[in-house]
Amino acid sequence: MPNEGNERSVSERLELVVRSHGEPPRPLRALVVDDDDDFRVLLCGLLQRLGLETLEARHGHEAVYRVEEERPDLMLLDHRMPGLLGAQIARSLHATGNRLPVIMITGGDDVDEVAQEAGTSLRLAKPFSLLQLRETVLEAVGECCGAAEVREA
Repeated sequence: MPNEGNERSVSERLELVVRSHGEPPRPLRALVVDDDDDFRVLLCGLLQRLGLETLEARHGHEAVYRVEEERPDLMLLDHRMPGLLGAQIARSLHATGNRLPVIMITGGDDVDEVAQEAGTSLRLAKPFSLLQLRETVLEAVGECCGAAEVREA
């Protein structure tokens, strides 16, 4: 019989959780930083399909504030934004000792250079597929100081 809503794809069933010091598990929180409102909302929706909670920031200064106040588990960061570039934000966070995994996102051909400049190996070049997003998020989860686990829901 055709899918009647009881079966979900692997990406829809993927649940990312964090266990911390005996506390009950909670969904992994991703901060999405992009000045393009439509793309930011779309990316948040895709991440929610993968089982993540999402936080949003429109620019670099808001991103730094959200990292300090909300303490996300990973950040997806557009490189080309007004004001601070994504790589500048990532470098500044890492310079303060913040170990937050950062996935750099750019629409240019320079995605490897941007990631290197940001001090991360995690990167996505626009346009990307849901599978590429999922694999990169899983790689980022592996960098979350061993505090995260991935399980099928």
